[in-house]
Amino acid sequence: MKSIDRTQKRKSGKQPTVNGAVVFLLYWICDHTTIIKPVEGNEKRLPIAVKWDLAVLHEKIYKEANENLKDIIAKLLLNRY
Repeated sequence: MKSIDRTQKRKSGKQPTVNGAVVFLLYWICDHTTIIKPVEGNEKRLPIAVKWDLAVLHEKIYKEANENLKDIIAKLLLNRY
């Protein structure tokens, strides 16, 4: 527990980051779904990190999540009254 506490104290106030398997999972999602399109001109390129723009994936997921949340809230409010 002490090591976890030390790690949390070191990370407090810093920008959260992702690495390792999480980053690989994001590229895998891009490569195996149609959520976003590959970077134009890099459709056939390898490694897959060159093929995809994770910033575009982030924007798409954020936008969809907000739209879905608005729909859910609207439905909840309509059912409430």
